[in-house]
Amino acid sequence: EYFDVAYSLAVCQHGYVYNGRGKGHQSGANGDKQLNANHYAVLAFLGKNGVSQPSQSQITGIQDAIAYLRRAGAGNEIKGHRDGYSTECPGEPLYKLVKDGTLDPGKLWNGGTHEVEPNENLGDISLKYNVPQRYIIDVNKLKAPYDLKVGEKLEIPARGVPLGEKAPGNGGGGDDGSV
Repeated sequence: EYFDVAYSLAVCQHGYVYNGRGKGHQSGANGDKQLNANHYAVLAFLGKNGVSQPSQSQITGIQDAIAYLRRAGAGNEIKGHRDGYSTECPGEPLYKLVKDGTLDPGKLWNGGTHEVEPNENLGDISLKYNVPQRYIIDVNKLKAPYDLKVGEKLEIPARGVPLGEKAPGNGGGGDDGSV
């Protein structure tokens, strides 16, 4: 029996990440003691009926949750409940993303600044550092249509760290985004 949320983190359709038991605490959602001791658990607010397809914002939020837990010591493995316990969870739409690698956040950039180069746009910068465009927009308070000027300095936030905070220690990526 649980007196709290058994998951480490939870992600809604809007991409917001909510704290359950949080990082550094054993999950109770993975099906048995050994799986709970060895793995964090991220809940996606989806159902068999109603909202069953993850939105792009939710996918980004799940990637952020995984990046956040990796900064807390989680390994690189991403599995669904059904990989360790007899269940239909997660449903097919989300499980497909587990299996094809879509939920992996990739390299963890530790944050820093970027100077805009000729012919570079926000999408290019987002891909270079593996940081969602909306995070770069938010921390730099950019206004649409997001026309960047050559030589403009942008703050690039760390992935897997709440916006406004600095990456602790080594998040798996160097200052240049390398691993």
